[in-house]
Amino acid sequence: MAKLISLHEALAFIENNAHVLGHQDCKLEHAHNRVLAQDIRAATTLPPLSVSAMDGYAVNDDGDLAQGAALSVIGTSPAGNPFTGPIDKNQCVRIYTGGAVPPGANRVIMQENVTRVGDIITLSEPLSPALHIRAAGIDFHQGDRIADQGTRLDAYGLAQIAAANIDTVTVYKRPKVALIANGDELVKPGSELKSGQIISSNAYALSALIKAWGAEP
Repeated sequence: MAKLISLHEALAFIENNAHVLGHQDCKLEHAHNRVLAQDIRAATTLPPLSVSAMDGYAVNDDGDLAQGAALSVIGTSPAGNPFTGPIDKNQCVRIYTGGAVPPGANRVIMQENVTRVGDIITLSEPLSPALHIRAAGIDFHQGDRIADQGTRLDAYGLAQIAAANIDTVTVYKRPKVALIANGDELVKPGSELKSGQIISSNAYALSALIKAWGAEP
């Protein structure tokens, strides 16, 4: 019978013989829990344009706007369909969260802070110190490194990479782990137990752990 080795010897054997596996391309929808084989750099800027952080009205504030001011509504800028015309100081554009801020606008006034009659709004509250604008590139710029080699991809990481307009990543291949449950007394779950037999249960727990750690049992 072969001599049993100690736990220390077994771990040393694994460490001395383990090597980095090759890599493969993986579609993002299949990349959860995979490990990146290279850094990820953004393919786009996010947001690509300055966008509104609130539903409200985009205005050109030169410092004179104050409670009681009246402005003409000259257009609308919903998300995905920007208003491209200029805005004068006595004008405004209806804008929604995520909508592109029109040229010349430098502030968004929340819709709760105005009253509107027809195409005229009146500022009903003092101006907030916040501009309510998310500047272009506030999340990241094209070419920024957004994930490092060796990162295990979780839900947040997948969303970040998708937002960077990337649909395929390079990941390390999954190691394959052999599971051997031995013992004359072991039988599969659902079997009719005979005298001296027990259910083989550890293999199911180990298989789940192996998958959770990113390998294939």
